[in-house]
Amino acid sequence: MKNCGIMSTNKTKYSMYALIAVLSAIIFCLIYGVRILNPTNTDWLMLGTDLTQHYLGWRAYRESAWGVPIGMIDGLCYPDQISVIFTDSIPLLAVPFKLISGVLPAEFQYFGFWGLLCYILQGVMAARILEKYMKNRAVLVMASLLFAFVPVVLQRMYYHSALAGQWILLYGMETLFAEDKSDRKRYQTVFFMALLSASVHMYLVLMSGMILLAICMKDYLANRRFRHTIIMLIEYLVVAATVIAMLGGFSSTVQSTNEGLGEYALNLNGFINPHDAQGRGARILPDLPILCLWADEGYVYLGAGFLFLAGVAIIAVLFNPSVHSRVREHRYTAITVAVLFVISILFALSPRIGLGSHLLLEVPLPGLVCRLWSVFRATGRVAWIAMYLVMIGSIILLFQLKRKRVVAGCMACALLLQIYDLSGILVAKHTKFSQPQVYESALQQEKIWTDIAEQPEIKHIVYEADFNIFEMFYFTDYALDHGMTTSDFYFARSNEESVAIYRQSVLENAPEDTVFVFGKEGRALCEQYHLYCYETKNYIVGYAKALE
Repeated sequence: MKNCGIMSTNKTKYSMYALIAVLSAIIFCLIYGVRILNPTNTDWLMLGTDLTQHYLGWRAYRESAWGVPIGMIDGLCYPDQISVIFTDSIPLLAVPFKLISGVLPAEFQYFGFWGLLCYILQGVMAARILEKYMKNRAVLVMASLLFAFVPVVLQRMYYHSALAGQWILLYGMETLFAEDKSDRKRYQTVFFMALLSASVHMYLVLMSGMILLAICMKDYLANRRFRHTIIMLIEYLVVAATVIAMLGGFSSTVQSTNEGLGEYALNLNGFINPHDAQGRGARILPDLPILCLWADEGYVYLGAGFLFLAGVAIIAVLFNPSVHSRVREHRYTAITVAVLFVISILFALSPRIGLGSHLLLEVPLPGLVCRLWSVFRATGRVAWIAMYLVMIGSIILLFQLKRKRVVAGCMACALLLQIYDLSGILVAKHTKFSQPQVYESALQQEKIWTDIAEQPEIKHIVYEADFNIFEMFYFTDYALDHGMTTSDFYFARSNEESVAIYRQSVLENAPEDTVFVFGKEGRALCEQYHLYCYETKNYIVGYAKALE
């Protein structure tokens, strides 16, 4: 009879997960439409934003030869190779789809599927955390669906899509908020935290690692098991490092500089400020001043619904003795959550601490510290940890109220407030992605590019000028269409010195397998290297031979 009860409970739980998954998928389709789920629809990925970088990175990776490490791309910064990690093309999907590339259509994309997967897992992972504190299924479903309307997920999806995989952070936080995890399940969770983070985005490795430190701290406070704590940390580091190494993250010739540290930071008004650098706002709260140009990296606006829940939670803790006693009962969780919140905020603020448009404090740091910190220069992203702690903590504290109708009413109000507050953003997203897109390369309009493509000996395109990312996208798309390489691309990290050395070397030799692209004012330089010069609308094209 006991086993039957467990099976019935599990069945009910999985039915709830299935319902949340279906509803989250419907929400995704209502926001983004269904056109992008067509794996052969690629025109919408060529809009000229970071999304184009991710798609062209996948195309180049798909066409690159297999080698060791398995994640190397050999045609985007020829003659160097670079890891697919640095095109943000989501290696978690890029590698398996490359394995079956032979059976895939020539035009293929997985970014629509990735978005759908993120929305489904965002809701399910939230439910896995919250169900430990509430048994009412209807309230749990409403609370879980709130996580489909997290503003920063809306911001990142199809702008910097790998970083929309924030369900990985929720996956780690489940262990942080759980009280009944066995050692085997903890080791299993740590393994998948490392595997998923390292195969999606490097910043998720950092943030999942910080969550793991909090898990270890809680376990040590509760059980005083130092050896167990060390094993979990070593496991995480070994698995993450192994995945990164297999993908080529340690093999690429990329460089990190101090540039940007402090410019991509959290502002102290971040949780209540709906404004980011892309001009998105909200309906209820006004945009507030910002200090840094790149405020989108420190974008952690909670939304009116979550802010409402946070206010209710504060009142409950201050004035409801039963809620206060429940916090004391889970004191180890409360302590570690508080420590993790503070650490993530301090890291996210960077050495330049700003409130609104005012710089409050700039902390002088040694050069070595700056260089190490600059490996993760977009410090504002780390505040996502604190943001989710506020969201989850507010809901859990609300769940401790004994008046279940009040809890259900508050949750329904929060969901409606969140949707209304973000409705302008939701409509803009729907308008942008649900409509058919048609991509036409600017290079298709000039005959010289057809002539170059018809020369079988031409294999490489070298940029003499420093072109912007949109121009690079045109040339990269052209090169991939015709089996050519390019000398540079828009990478998360790059090696400008190596690119410059190769460019100068090949210009001096002018081999017949290479065409050179100069800026509009580059004719004199083209002639200086004794190249035949061809003028197009925006460029000067140089080649060692005359083209018919």
